[in-house]
Amino acid sequence: MYFILILFFFDQIKSQKIAFGSCFTYEDAESLIFFEIAKHKPDTFVWLGDAAYVTSKTSQNRRMSELNETIVEYKFNLTKHNPGYQKLLNATQIDGVWDDHDYNERDGIYSNPAKEMTRQLYLNFLDVGKDDERRVNKDGIYYSFKLKNTKIILLDVRWNRNPETQDVLGENQWIWLENELKDVEIGQFIIGSGSQILPNDRLFIDVWYQSSRNKLLQILKGKNALLITGDVHFAEILQDPCTNIIEVCSSGLSYGSHYRNILRGLFEFFAELFQPDTFSQYYERFADKNYAIIDVDEKKISIYNETSLLYQVGFNKTTSVKCEDIESTPVIFKYFWNFSNKINAFFSMLLFQQVVKALTICIILLIFMILFGFGVLKIFGLQIIRRKTIEKLKQKNE
Repeated sequence: MYFILILFFFDQIKSQKIAFGSCFTYEDAESLIFFEIAKHKPDTFVWLGDAAYVTSKTSQNRRMSELNETIVEYKFNLTKHNPGYQKLLNATQIDGVWDDHDYNERDGIYSNPAKEMTRQLYLNFLDVGKDDERRVNKDGIYYSFKLKNTKIILLDVRWNRNPETQDVLGENQWIWLENELKDVEIGQFIIGSGSQILPNDRLFIDVWYQSSRNKLLQILKGKNALLITGDVHFAEILQDPCTNIIEVCSSGLSYGSHYRNILRGLFEFFAELFQPDTFSQYYERFADKNYAIIDVDEKKISIYNETSLLYQVGFNKTTSVKCEDIESTPVIFKYFWNFSNKINAFFSMLLFQQVVKALTICIILLIFMILFGFGVLKIFGLQIIRRKTIEKLKQKNE
């Protein structure tokens, strides 16, 4: 009896840990990252998309929906049977929501022809019961669950995504989300999305539509909420200055490419150039393979690579709209909100331009030296030929 009480007491006082990540490919089967996640002994691990790349590639190397059920199932199983993932699966609860590549359509929207077939295989991958609502819900696989007084809300940003109406969730999912946020027993809401939410001015990145983003921020007003996302193949922590809300993006579990580590400075420059931080200030951005741990009780977010801690930040603010109206923020205000970061980016660009100039000069000098070398060799060669010719003429005259 006392032993049971001690276990109960320990369970109540131990810190809650939620691990999450996204973007894993079977081509990185030797990765140790799942073993590292398991060492933290999280209460749950949450997938935020691209648990497998089930889309197929055309002869032009473009991704399209894979309609062969056997192939899709096989690709999910490659991740599921990874030794590290098996260790994590046997040690903790695993749940999640998909993004485009495990939804089976690149930048997928509502019209994906393979979504119903892929839904069942994805839920099989997560070991979701045959009677679970997510298997038949006509609006996708959105879902929520509780850990003590924390509620994790996982949004389906693909099933009803409509570029024409600029809606990410669909009417029924919006209603469901608002009802989920009315739970008065919850001290911390964690909102999961396969694609990033806060960035609103990025090129080449599949983020939330502006109108849906603004609607979500208004719904979260006054809530103790934290956003977690994936998709982009790097990790970063953002904070929206209008609402104070923080977004933690962890991606990818196997896509922290080696070339990014070698050319880190160049990667970070182009990331800054094409993924600017206007209106959404960020703390840091990381190119390594990565995963994130949320310590709910200590209000702490940590981002790790395969071997060490990369970054850590606290969160303890309730979201509150500071701007008069998020939806009608003046353009000039939007682009100069975080002016100091733009100045830094500007000087980074200038610095990069200086580096480019220096490299250009070096290349020109190298070419000049090569040409000069050839010229010198040519001159010496002509002189040698001339000497030999003169010697031959002298020999003939003698």
